[in-house]
Amino acid sequence: MKRIFLILLIILPLTSCTQSIKFVNFKKGTVIHGEANTITKNVTVNMPNGEILEGKYTELCGGTTSLGSSFVIFDNNVINSLKTQSKRSNTCFDYVLLHSNQSNLMMELVGYSDYLSGHGYGKAKTNDGRNFKVQF
Repeated sequence: MKRIFLILLIILPLTSCTQSIKFVNFKKGTVIHGEANTITKNVTVNMPNGEILEGKYTELCGGTTSLGSSFVIFDNNVINSLKTQSKRSNTCFDYVLLHSNQSNLMMELVGYSDYLSGHGYGKAKTNDGRNFKVQF
């Protein structure tokens, strides 16, 4: 019985390792969907034209974090507003830089999430100027 319990204890967390991500473009009224694997930290976004953006996310959790100013697409105003919110002990600052293997399209996503649930929100911007509100 102990062996079955241990096997279930190992397998059950692996069954829910993906989290859906929703990108909303208010200007055009479009929604794009993506997915994050919480174990490998891989993120995949399916663009409307069929192009797939991929990258790995990083999260900085708890306390004060020094994020610097070396972001690719976003300016410091967006980063500073998110930095202020990431100082709470149960939140994480999330960052991912996604790129396409088909073109030079890139997307930068910044946001913050709850440490325990993993859910959060933020902003994403492509290098061709499209802006998205992000919920995950």
